[in-house]
Amino acid sequence: MSPPEPAIAIEGSMRSSAAAPAARGAGVDAARSALRDISMLVRPRIAVMELVTVVAAMGLTVAGDAAAATPRIGLPMVVVLLFGTALIAASSSIANQILERHTDLLMPRTADRPIAAGRMGISTAWMLTAGTLLVGAAMITVAGGPWACLAAIAT
Repeated sequence: MSPPEPAIAIEGSMRSSAAAPAARGAGVDAARSALRDISMLVRPRIAVMELVTVVAAMGLTVAGDAAAATPRIGLPMVVVLLFGTALIAASSSIANQILERHTDLLMPRTADRPIAAGRMGISTAWMLTAGTLLVGAAMITVAGGPWACLAAIAT
């Protein structure tokens, strides 16, 4: 007869040590699923195309200012502007998926999106939309000014 398996506490309950690897595996799977859902919400490939456009516009603006001895915008500000722009693009993508969730269910290509499939609630999605919009707008306002922020939100 072998001794009983020692028990360990996980999240306030007692589980056997044999269940610990399974619990860890489930946690990893849940994290992967959440990252996949976030990627589906923010559509990173579209955001990258938008950021390329922003970098090109900044380059043309700075290069077109021949009177300036040095560029008026430094690398830290460029990074803040790009990150803010990515957040605003993410908010737009999430809002679009909230508004089109019923249509998304009808198409095989979009039926598995997190909001349409019911893996994310509407209120959670609206909070993500508002959060990414507000943080992105604040970053762009600080780095580029209110007109840059207005342009980012308008587009």
